[in-house]
Amino acid sequence: MSTINVKVVKVEILDHPGADRLDIARIGGFGGYECVVTKGEFDTGDLAIFIPPDSILPENILKHQQEHKKISIPGGRIRAVNVRGKLSEGLCLPPLDWLSNKEVKEDNDITELLGVTKYEPPPPGAGSIFKSGKGINRNYDNPRFSKYTSIDNIKKYPKVLEENEQVVATVKMHGTNFRCGWVRKPNYKKSLWRRCKELFVKPKEVTIDEDIQEFLVGAHNVIRYAKKGAELDNDLYWRAVLKYNLKDIARNMADMLALVDHTYKPGPHDIIIYAEIIGPKIQVGYDYGVGEGDIEIRIFDIKYNGEYIGWGDIQFLCVDNKMPCAHSVYEGPWYPGLVEKAEAMDVYNGKKYTREGIVIKPVKERLDRKCGRVIFKAISPAYLLDKKNSENH
Repeated sequence: MSTINVKVVKVEILDHPGADRLDIARIGGFGGYECVVTKGEFDTGDLAIFIPPDSILPENILKHQQEHKKISIPGGRIRAVNVRGKLSEGLCLPPLDWLSNKEVKEDNDITELLGVTKYEPPPPGAGSIFKSGKGINRNYDNPRFSKYTSIDNIKKYPKVLEENEQVVATVKMHGTNFRCGWVRKPNYKKSLWRRCKELFVKPKEVTIDEDIQEFLVGAHNVIRYAKKGAELDNDLYWRAVLKYNLKDIARNMADMLALVDHTYKPGPHDIIIYAEIIGPKIQVGYDYGVGEGDIEIRIFDIKYNGEYIGWGDIQFLCVDNKMPCAHSVYEGPWYPGLVEKAEAMDVYNGKKYTREGIVIKPVKERLDRKCGRVIFKAISPAYLLDKKNSENH
């Protein structure tokens, strides 16, 4: 998942190698988004409105593009297209056609002003593999069971990663996002005795305490809370928990992290495992060699006591607990050409699959004032241009 920001940006204009009447507008310098524009519409250094991929255009912009540019945009959604041999991602508009002089300032966020929204894929059908079994409550909430990071395309922030910064790049598999783990219960779920005890008694040195913690399971947006007697075998996400014994695995991972935590504090300690579920019928054309009726997971991140842990710790925990981990395709100093690894083909069980892309992050977790957590995705052009692929990427 990612966010949508429509901004006034400075563009760099490049010649289109396959069309005399077209140019390429580059946003953010080398490694940034590139979109095809009309020849002479912009010069290098000009300001432009840049609307990124997966944006939904308002009716007035749609009508203008249709009438003045003869461009039809199905559903109003901006998506990657091939224009005379060049991948075009996004839409550039002349600022003064849509903004007042005082609004035309570089880096001005005009998403709401223009009425642009983010494209959201439709939810899976009720009869799909994603349906909930009997006894699964999808309206439960616990703020401590946090959703996974919103990962932006590296083209949005091409200069955040520092030269020679140690990074890891992992394969972005095309499945469904999954999370599970132990987190503190909301206060209203604790007994009166427990709430009173917490006021006066120092916590024991434990990592998991079922009196005040609960094990939760969910997709990216929805917690799939299992009531007593729930049919867990009929729920995709709980099937993953049962197959890999993740309730105990998460407890053990928390114990291991507590042992090496130099800022150790008395428990309980929250832990959330983030993974991708893959297998037949989850995403069309991407079973990754998993047998019919089966599923697998690939763990790609872990949060411990509210903070994401480093890649080395993730690998250690997965190996020690015999858990499948996201496949690393590169570990070393950052260089812009690394994004080309998103374009590879992968082979699973003798069958080739177009790689959806890669996820790039520093080996040592850090934040940046522009983007928050430093973690990015690079999506394969071949994947983007294949209309059979899912809308989720």
